[in-house]
Parts: sequence; structure tokens; C-alpha cells
Amino acid sequence: QMDSVAILPQYRGAGLQKRLMQHAERELTEQGYRYFMCTVHPENRYSRQNVISQGYEPVKSALKYGGYLREIFLLDRSKELS
Repeated sequence: QMDSVAILPQYRGAGLQKRLMQHAERELTEQGYRYFMCTVHPENRYSRQNVISQGYEPVKSALKYGGYLREIFLLDRSKELS
């Protein structure tokens, strides 16, 4: 589980969040995982765009992390890896 990703302003736009997520997905895929989930604040358009560009799909919104609204995304790799 990766609790959060925060990028310092001077490093934003360098693809760090995407690379971290891809690395985690590779590691977890090697361990047999096929479903990946993440949450994004609904107003964080950069993170939202990033996870969608990697194939994640929004499945619902919910209050998480002490009552903060988050959009929940799912990436289903079960079909492509079977």
C-alpha cells in the first residue's frame, strides 16, 4: 500500500507520480496482484488526469481519510494478464 504521493512544486510535471505508480504496479503484478486502486481529491486535476491516462477508471466517490472527499479509481489487469 502506498498511502500518498506528494511532489514538491519544483519537481512537478516530471512524471514522478506516474513512474512511482508504474513501479508499484510492476512489483505487485510479480506478486500476483491483478487489481489496483487509488484515490484522488476530485479537484486535483493533474493527479486525476495522470491515473486516467494509466488506465484507471473512476468507480465512486466517498469520504475517506478523516472525512475528506476522494474519487476512487480501479485498474483491472486481470483480463490482460491471464
